[in-house]
Amino acid sequence: MLKKINLSDQAYEELVKKIVSGTYPAGETLPEEKLTVEFGISRTPVREALRRLAAEGLIEPLPRGFRVALPDEKVLRENTVDFVSFSYYSSRCTSADESVASTDGNVFATVKNPYLKASEWGWQIDPLGLRITLNALYDRYQKPLFIVENGLGAVDTPDENGYVEDDYRIDY
Repeated sequence: MLKKINLSDQAYEELVKKIVSGTYPAGETLPEEKLTVEFGISRTPVREALRRLAAEGLIEPLPRGFRVALPDEKVLRENTVDFVSFSYYSSRCTSADESVASTDGNVFATVKNPYLKASEWGWQIDPLGLRITLNALYDRYQKPLFIVENGLGAVDTPDENGYVEDDYRIDY
C-alpha cells in the first residue's frame, strides 16, 4: 500500500530539492505568496514546511518571510576537509604547427607528445605529469591525496575463470 504524503511534507521535499540543487541559491528570499502560487497549495502547508526548514537550519527567518541560509564561515573554517580527491587523465601539449599529429583519445584534442607512450585507446600515459600534479596539490593543500580515476583506458577481457589479468594497471 502506498503511503500518503501530506501537502506540508510535499512542500518541504520540493523546497529541499530546490535549495540543494541551487534553484533557490543561498541568500534568496522565499516569500510565502510566491511559493503558494508556485506549488499550487494554500499558505498553511507552505508555512509549516518553511518552519521545519528553519528549524533544520536550511533557511533563516526574516522579519517578513524567510531566506535560504548563507554558508557559515566559522563552520566552514572549523570543519575543513581531511583529504583531497581528484581525477587525472592526461597532460596536454599544443603547437602552432597544424601539421603535428594529434591524439585520438580523451575528451580534448591535443598534440601528441612524442616522448609518451599511449594506451590502446590512444590516450597518452604520463606518469611524470601525474607526479607533478600530486606534488602541486600536496604543496598547496598539505592534505592526503586520493586519486579517484587515473585515465587509463583499456579493454579488459576475463579469462575462462572470470579473472582479469590487469597487472598493467598496477604498473601504470
